[in-house]
Amino acid sequence: MTDAEATTVTVTRRDNEAKKVEVDTRRRSSEYTYYTTYTFTMDGSTAVLGTIEPDGEKFNVQGNADTARLARNAVCDLPFVQGVVMFPRVEP
Repeated sequence: MTDAEATTVTVTRRDNEAKKVEVDTRRRSSEYTYYTTYTFTMDGSTAVLGTIEPDGEKFNVQGNADTARLARNAVCDLPFVQGVVMFPRVEP
């Protein structure tokens, strides 16, 4: 059983436009608490996930499904965001 929440949303602006959004999350599982920061860059009015910074060396994708959803929802709730791209396709 996990208990997850988005704890902080930080917007970095340049020239009065949002350029970066960071969402800090916390997930509790048994006796452990895991912290993860999701960083999005703004492409116009679309927030694109750029990095995921877990509190350890590994990031458990399945275990962090709740925090990823919460990070996406926190960014979607911002008034200047029209869309969110969670895992952009990387071209070679």
